[in-house]
Amino acid sequence: GTLKGAVGPGSLKQPVNVSIDADGVKYVSDPGRGQVVVFDAKDEYVKAYGQAAPWRPVDAVPYGGELYVADSANGLVRVFDLGSGEPTRTIGDKGEPTDRLDRPTNLAFDGEGFLYVTDVGRFQVVKFDRDGHLRLTFGKPGDNAGHFARPKGIALDRDGRLLAVDASFNNVQVFNS
Repeated sequence: GTLKGAVGPGSLKQPVNVSIDADGVKYVSDPGRGQVVVFDAKDEYVKAYGQAAPWRPVDAVPYGGELYVADSANGLVRVFDLGSGEPTRTIGDKGEPTDRLDRPTNLAFDGEGFLYVTDVGRFQVVKFDRDGHLRLTFGKPGDNAGHFARPKGIALDRDGRLLAVDASFNNVQVFNS
């Protein structure tokens, strides 16, 4: 089936990712619409974050009263207040060039609240604190273990292991904490 609220103001154009919080609220990243569209636990439309503008929201994850959105067009993570829907800050677009994101694709948080970003332009996974300070990078271009060609989906399991999908090699790499 489909989300019953995905009509009218909840219509989707090009949904590419969905995150679901503990209450069953769904955050659907829709770069075709230029927004993250929110549906409640009963699949009804709630609201949308962002304006149809020159950006490409490809993944969105709620954490700590905020919504973190990977913007692949502008090479950054946009942060919105969950309540008001207003943008509050950006991550990955400041500091030295080595601290900047290129084309972020997917987001995940670990149990301590650190943000992990797969970046297909950097061929890496990048770790930030919630204030946007780069803490760690791993991976480099290649086809060996620990290397990436097109890093995409990312998740952390209960044991703190990071799982990263590589779309070029059709594999999932597992990294310990």
